[in-house]
Amino acid sequence: MKMPSGKELVVAILAVVVHIGVLWLWNREIPLLAAGEFRQYGGVIIPLAGLMLSAALFAFLGAFVRTRWFGYASALAAITVPYFFTSSGAVAIGVLLASLLFAGSAIHRIQREVYFSISFHVSKVLRAGVPLYFTIISLTISMYYLAQIGQRNVLATIVPRSAFEVTFRTLAEPFASATGLSEIDPNSTVDEFLTQVVEKKLGDKGIKLSQVSSGELERLLTAERREVERQYGLELEGQKKVKDVFYTAVSARVEDFLGPYKEYLPYISVTTFFLAFKAITFPLYYLTLGFASVLIRLLISVNILRNEKQKIEVEQLTL
Repeated sequence: MKMPSGKELVVAILAVVVHIGVLWLWNREIPLLAAGEFRQYGGVIIPLAGLMLSAALFAFLGAFVRTRWFGYASALAAITVPYFFTSSGAVAIGVLLASLLFAGSAIHRIQREVYFSISFHVSKVLRAGVPLYFTIISLTISMYYLAQIGQRNVLATIVPRSAFEVTFRTLAEPFASATGLSEIDPNSTVDEFLTQVVEKKLGDKGIKLSQVSSGELERLLTAERREVERQYGLELEGQKKVKDVFYTAVSARVEDFLGPYKEYLPYISVTTFFLAFKAITFPLYYLTLGFASVLIRLLISVNILRNEKQKIEVEQLTL
């Protein structure tokens, strides 16, 4: 059995380590995504850059590791290791098996492209295997996502908190009118909001808030809280923000509307997540193409890669 060279060992180790590292970076971002917090765009810049490097190294694994069995073994090891950090289950095992098939197919296609091409073309090499690699990455990250989301988090993906806050004023306007206020500050606490309501009602009677004793004010706040809870079906906690109260109420209505079908939400949510993440990889492929080209030129300039003329044998049918 032919053993890999030192340079092949380095390429394989880099490909495996970077692949695992990139998935670790993405796994750190999953809790934010699972909670419906999509505003942290800055946090995914480094994982996206790492994903380009990982994809380029995966292509190099197939293109430059000429010890074929070692190339396959390295690719399969890189794909398998991250699944040790996911919860075991039929879905995860099925996705792992599919990922291994995709990885083997990607390496095979890259090797064939290199072996049967007259000259080396970065675009052809990457096209042969990188799209499949991005599919593998999307599947693995989706498994991390599935492990993170719970019933409440799935509802957060349906009613994203960031999107809810944008439309909060529209939802709160009729509520503010009913309580006699001109508007509601979404960042105010429930106690602050109820104090404003009580102050408005006392003002209509010509009474200043400073004229009311602390005991009487507490009684008025309690009565106002109970009235709002009864009329609107809200649960009001004194130090909770008003926007959080509304968000909880809307999420509860969505959950009631879904009824028995809510148990399928995690699988619907993870499918949507996979398709969305896979869509991101389409433009990322072209960025990876440019990045890989620059990286190859850099490796050639430092004599790690070199242009070498080789004779190849071609098998053809003849008469």
